[in-house]
Amino acid sequence: MSNFKRKLKNILAKRHALSMRERILFIVVLFILVNLLLLGLGHLQSDTMDSVRSYVRGEGLYAKAQKDAVIYLQNYIRTGNQADYTLYLESLKVPLGDRAARMQLQSDNPDFEATYNGFLAGQNQAEDIPGMISFFQRFQHFPYMSDAIIIWSKADENIIKLQRLGKKIHLAQQNKNTALIPSLLKDLNKLNSILTRLVYQFSQVLSEGKMGKECTNVDRIRDVCLYVNSGPDHQPSYYKRYCAN
Repeated sequence: MSNFKRKLKNILAKRHALSMRERILFIVVLFILVNLLLLGLGHLQSDTMDSVRSYVRGEGLYAKAQKDAVIYLQNYIRTGNQADYTLYLESLKVPLGDRAARMQLQSDNPDFEATYNGFLAGQNQAEDIPGMISFFQRFQHFPYMSDAIIIWSKADENIIKLQRLGKKIHLAQQNKNTALIPSLLKDLNKLNSILTRLVYQFSQVLSEGKMGKECTNVDRIRDVCLYVNSGPDHQPSYYKRYCAN
C-alpha cells in the first residue's frame, strides 16, 4: 500500500512539474507574441502617419498649383500674353494629376501605373506614392478619410470647371471678345473662392491632430498589449490610459 502511495505521489509530482513547465512556456510564448504585435503595430502606425503627412503635403502642392493657375489666368485676361496661358495650363496639371489618381483608386479595377503617374503629375514625391496608394485603399471607407475624399472630389469638380473656364477665356482673348471678359473674370474669382474653401476643409480633415483622434484603434490595441505585457505592478496606469481614450 505504501509503495502505491509513493508511486501515486511521484506521478502527481511529475504532472505538477509538467503543468508548471507548460504554464511557463505559455507565458513566454504570449510574451513573445505580444512584443511582436507591438512591433507590428508600431510599424503600421508609423506608415499610417507618414502617409497622412504625404497627403497633407500633397494638399499644399494642390492648393499652390490651383492658386498659381488662377493668377496666371488673371494675368492672361489682363495682358493677353500667351506665356501666361501656358503657365496656367502647366499649373493645372498638378490638381488634374491628383484627380486622375483618385479616380483610378475609386474604380473597380484601378490601374496602379496610371495611379502612380497621376500622383507623380501632382508633384508628390515618388517614394511617398506607394504609401499614399496603400493608405487610400486601406482607409478610404473610414469616416475621416471618406470625408476627405468627398471634399477632394468636390474640389476636382471645380478644377474641371476651372479648366473649362480657361478654354472660354482663351477663346475670348483669341477672338478679341472683350465684352465677355468681365463676366468670365467674375466666374474665375468665384471659382477661386470655392476652391480655396474646399482645399482648406480637406487640410483640416486630414490634419494630424484630427487624424490622431479618429485613428485611435492602433493606439488602443497597443495599450492593451502594453497592459498585458507590463505586469501587475504597472497595469493600473495602462488601464487608466486605455480607459481615458
